[in-house]
Amino acid sequence: MRFIRNILVSCCLTLATVVGAIEAPEAIAPMLVELEAKQTIAEKHSYWLSIESQLARDDLHSRGVYYRQLGALLEEKNDIKAAFNAYDRAVDILSAIAPTADLVKSHQDRSYMIYLQSKDVSEYCPDRVKALALARELNDSLVLMETLIFNSFCYEKPEQLQDALALLEEATQLAEQYDDDFASRAMVYNATGHVYSQSNIFYKAIDYYEKAFAAFEQINDETDAFNMAHSISMIATELARWDVADKYNQYMYDKAKTTAKTSHDYLFFAHYNSGRTAYFKNEYDQAIALLTKALAERHTTEEVYFVKVLHVTLAKAYARSKNYEKAYMHAVLYLGGKDSITVNNSNDVDALAIKAYGEKDYQQVIEHLIHRIEMERKQKLDFIRNEAIHKALDHDVTMATYQNQAMAAELALKEARLQKSAQETKADILLLSLLVIVVIGLIAVVINVRKSRDVFQKQAQKDALTNIFNRGYILSESETLFTQAKKDNAPLSVILFDVDHFKSINDSYGHQTGDLVLKAVTDLCQTFLRKTELFGRYGGEEFLVVLPDTHLAVAQTVAERLRQNIESMTVSADNALIEVTVSLGVGCIKPGYENFDQLLHATDKALYKAKEGGRNQVQRD
Repeated sequence: MRFIRNILVSCCLTLATVVGAIEAPEAIAPMLVELEAKQTIAEKHSYWLSIESQLARDDLHSRGVYYRQLGALLEEKNDIKAAFNAYDRAVDILSAIAPTADLVKSHQDRSYMIYLQSKDVSEYCPDRVKALALARELNDSLVLMETLIFNSFCYEKPEQLQDALALLEEATQLAEQYDDDFASRAMVYNATGHVYSQSNIFYKAIDYYEKAFAAFEQINDETDAFNMAHSISMIATELARWDVADKYNQYMYDKAKTTAKTSHDYLFFAHYNSGRTAYFKNEYDQAIALLTKALAERHTTEEVYFVKVLHVTLAKAYARSKNYEKAYMHAVLYLGGKDSITVNNSNDVDALAIKAYGEKDYQQVIEHLIHRIEMERKQKLDFIRNEAIHKALDHDVTMATYQNQAMAAELALKEARLQKSAQETKADILLLSLLVIVVIGLIAVVINVRKSRDVFQKQAQKDALTNIFNRGYILSESETLFTQAKKDNAPLSVILFDVDHFKSINDSYGHQTGDLVLKAVTDLCQTFLRKTELFGRYGGEEFLVVLPDTHLAVAQTVAERLRQNIESMTVSADNALIEVTVSLGVGCIKPGYENFDQLLHATDKALYKAKEGGRNQVQRD
C-alpha cells in the first residue's frame, strides 16, 4: 500500500496519455514495448535482465533508463533493497549527461525506496529537493508538477505549512493546463490533505482527502481510492467522527473481499484501521481481535512502519485490558531494542512506559508518564497555534465575505434612494446607517488583511529552526545591497561558513543535538555581528553574512573572530560536551562583478579552500 507513490505514479500515467509519455531513447524504446507485452512479473524480470548486454556502453541515457526500469520491476517484486540499488545506479549514470526527465524521476524513485525503509524526512527528502531543482531546468510542466507535489510531502512541521502550500499552489497552476482534471485534482487534493494533516489541522485534511477519494473514484483508480479511504479513516478516528471512520473502514473491507489477496494488502489495512478505530472507541477486546487479524496478514504488506505501529497499538489495547504480559511482549516488539525516546513520538513514550511496567521499573513508568503529559500539553498548544495559522490562511475568504457584505449594503443604499418618498428623513437615516456599516466592514477588511500579511511576511523571512533570515530572504536582500554598493562604488564583503563535520554530529548524537549545535552557533554569531550586517541560514549547516561598507581585510578579521569564538564554544548533549568548529570563506566585491551570484561563487571557492586545507580556518578570495 504505497500511499504517496501510487497516487503520484498512477495520476501521472493518466496525464501522460494526454500530453505524451516521456520519450524513451531510440535504442531502448522497442525493448520497453516488448517488456510491456510480457504477462507476468517473472517474465518481465527475466526478459529485462536478458537485454542489458544489447545496450551500448557509451549510450548512457539508455543504460540509465534500463536501470530505472529494473528498479521498477524489483520494486514490483517487493525487493526494496535491490530496487534502491538499481535506482541508485540509474541516478549515477544519468547524472553524467545533460538533465533529463528520467534523471528527475530516478531521484524520486530512489527517494521513495528510502521512504519505505525510513520515514525520516531528512533521509528521503534530499533526493526530492535535487529532483525539483533539475525539473525546473526542464521544459516539462508535467514532470515539474509531479516533483512539486513530491516535495510538498517533505514539509512536516506546522511552521512549514505555508511553504508546502506554496508548492501545491504552483502545482495546481500547472495542473490546470491539462484536460484530465480528475487525475491532476486528485494529486493536489491528496498532497494538500497530507500537508494539513501533518500540521494537525485535521478537519481541513479530511475535507481534501475526501475530495481526492471522489476524484480517484471518478477515474476508476481503485488502488488510490483505497489509499484515500485509509487516510480518511485514520483522521476521522482521531476526530472521533465514528460514522465517517466506520463508513470508510467498511469500504476497505468491501474492496478486500473483491480483490485478489495475493496482489494487495487490502485486508491487512481493513483489519488495522478497524482495530485502531475500536481502540479509540475504548472497545479494547474488539480492537485486540481486529489488530490480531491484521498481524496475521502482515506478510502481505511492505509497509514496515504500519506493522511496527500495529505492535504498539496492540500493546496499549492489552494494557487497557489488564493483560500486562502480552502488553509487554508487543511493546518490546515495537521498540526493537530501543531504550530512548524519539522527540514528540507518543508511541515511543507509551511503549517504553509499558516495557518499564513489565520490568517493574516503576520510577521509569512515572518519568515516561510525566513526559507523556508534557507532550499532550505541547500538542494542545500546537493545535491552538495551527488553528490560528489556518484562520490567517483563510483571510482571503474572510475578505471576500466582507466585500460581499459591503456590496449588499451598497445595493440596499441604491434601493433606498429609488424608494424615497414623503418620509425622506427616515430614508436619510437609513442611508447613513448603511453607509456606516459599509465603512466599518471595509475598515475591518483592511485591518484583518494587514495583520495577516504582516504575520506571513515575517514568517516568510525567517528560518524556522534558528529564527534568523532564511535563504530566500537573505539572497534577495543581498542582491539589493550589491546593486547599491555598485551604484555608490562602495565596498561590500561576504562571509560564507559551515559547521565542520556536522554529519558526524548528527550521526553520533542525533538530529535533535544537531539542531542544538546550529542554534548555539547562530546565537553566538548574533552577539558579535552588527545590526547593519545581514546574517542568515544559507543551507543545512551553512550560514551567510553580508557586510555593507566593509573591505576584505576587515571582513577577514570579523571571520577570524567568529572562528575563534565558535572554536571555544561547547554544546552539551547526552552527558557529552561537543566541540564545534567552522570553516569560513571571505570575499569582497570586485570590478567586473555584475551580480551578487558572482561574489557568492567566489566566496564559496574560498570556503572550499578552507575545507580542503584542513577545516577550522579562514580563507579569502
